[in-house]
Amino acid sequence: ELAAGTITPTSEFKGNFKNGGMFRTNAQALDTNITILATENAQVTGTLTINSSVTLTVNSGGRLVVS
Repeated sequence: ELAAGTITPTSEFKGNFKNGGMFRTNAQALDTNITILATENAQVTGTLTINSSVTLTVNSGGRLVVS
């Protein structure tokens, strides 16, 4: 039997939520290098701009969805 628990992410990994969590927001531009690992899935909503001199890497096996 699984035990119920609470996971609180560090501030670095907390999302931006509005209206009690009904809406999650994200930035429209990537301003730091980031890698999506082969063991990760990620998503971003809306137009995504990758700023100059910034690298977005999606390792083989990883997945990034922009919707």
